Amino acid sequence: MRDLSITELSPEAVDLAAQVLGADVVPPPPFWLWAQSLGLAAHVEPLGAYCRHESKLSKRVRELSVLLVGRHWRSPFAWWAHYDDAIEAGVPREALDRLARGDEPGFDAADEDVAWRFSQALLVTHAVPDALFAEAREVLGDEGLMDLIGCFGSFSMSAWALNTFQAGMEESTPWPFPDTPPVRP
Repeated sequence: MRDLSITELSPEAVDLAAQVLGADVVPPPPFWLWAQSLGLAAHVEPLGAYCRHESKLSKRVRELSVLLVGRHWRSPFAWWAHYDDAIEAGVPREALDRLARGDEPGFDAADEDVAWRFSQALLVTHAVPDALFAEAREVLGDEGLMDLIGCFGSFSMSAWALNTFQAGMEESTPWPFPDTPPVRP
């Protein structure tokens, strides 16, 4: 991982972490990156906390959305940090393993399938066809659809920061995406 200028959280960063993450929680690596700019952190981390814990999406789809974005941006830290949580929340391991390989995951649950197809449309082609939009609204509801879009945005920003600072890109970290070459420092 690239060196950070902040090696110890400032009192302001500790306060922000306590407000957003809970007083007894050690801030995860994305927070350390946001702490490079507390002004940004004050806005970004509450959105991330909402997306991870409070959105109207089920925990299963929230965790899946992190992995969809992590796979898209080839962020190994995001992948490994949420892979087991997604399985524990009920996302099928086999589908995630296919996703990691770059294959169609074949989700059986309607919300997982629509989240995956929506991610492909939005993140890859940058356009959501009318039929997929209507299906996502039906499956997720209007609030769930907006939360999915917000999760994709928040988790993309985290993946960009993690990739920029090369978090999880050490030689000792297994590369989770076998169809693409590892991005290593």
